[in-house]
Amino acid sequence: MNTVCYRGTDVPEEMVRALAGRSFLASASFASIWAARGGSRVVWGLEEQGRLVAALPGVEFGRRPLRRFMAMPNGLYGRLCIAEEFRPERDRIAAALLEAISGDEYVKSYVFDFFGEILPEAVRARAESQVAILADIGAPDWRPPDRNLRQEIRKATRGGLSARRLDWSIDRDSFLKLVQNIEGLQGRKTRYSEAFWEGLACVAQADDRVCWYMAEHEGTPVATHIYFVEDEMLFAWQWYYDRRFSVLKANQYLVNHACLEAKARGVQTLNLGATPKGAEGTMFFKRRWGGYPRTYTHLALRRGIGRWL
Repeated sequence: MNTVCYRGTDVPEEMVRALAGRSFLASASFASIWAARGGSRVVWGLEEQGRLVAALPGVEFGRRPLRRFMAMPNGLYGRLCIAEEFRPERDRIAAALLEAISGDEYVKSYVFDFFGEILPEAVRARAESQVAILADIGAPDWRPPDRNLRQEIRKATRGGLSARRLDWSIDRDSFLKLVQNIEGLQGRKTRYSEAFWEGLACVAQADDRVCWYMAEHEGTPVATHIYFVEDEMLFAWQWYYDRRFSVLKANQYLVNHACLEAKARGVQTLNLGATPKGAEGTMFFKRRWGGYPRTYTHLALRRGIGRWL
């Protein structure tokens, strides 16, 4: 098998889709989101007799000699997609791809291996770890396990909260205001530009694996959540809200709404992501959904000037 690297329009999308199936994180639509941040699609793979038998999609930033690689950016996960008959060789394939990525192509590479697919066994043993909080939501009669949480959701419903999919043409200004509200309170610079959000909105309109909700009270937007569906997992990615309306419990309401909608399409697991150290309140909130810890590995590779950048 030969190692190959495809970029941009050279990516053989039909062959990648045949390997990736319904994976959102391995899709061209996911990669397109990062163009507004200077990122571009790349697929590392292995070919046998001209056929792509393994694919590791990622996003590249910058240009050589300062090019960087991520699978995937900003708290999301990489996927190594392998043809069925080659899956018994996953460890050997993973080692070959990691060796290629570790070459002279990048000053920095980041691999987030939540699914245990990308890193060879020997590398996984020495990689760093992170902990995500997951909750099982697949039971037919599922409901939030915490009694007080259920009461808060009922209160939000009685109080007139409603949820719907975001429509960028209508909700642009309201959404950006919610983003600015939270980022201003947290004292941090805006991570994503308006162009980034607009690009994501275009993807959401065409791809229902992007679940972007807006909660309103008496016509006023009070919270917005963005989720991605990856196979049978609902990944909670970004939340923004107006703290003046915290008594309405809009975040609890939206999580419940997203879970119920996702269950209807076969989703089994809610992934509430990793929690920063010291964020006890956030961890408490996640635990209320029946959350349990799931440890996964990530690897940072640095070479040359990348050791100091």
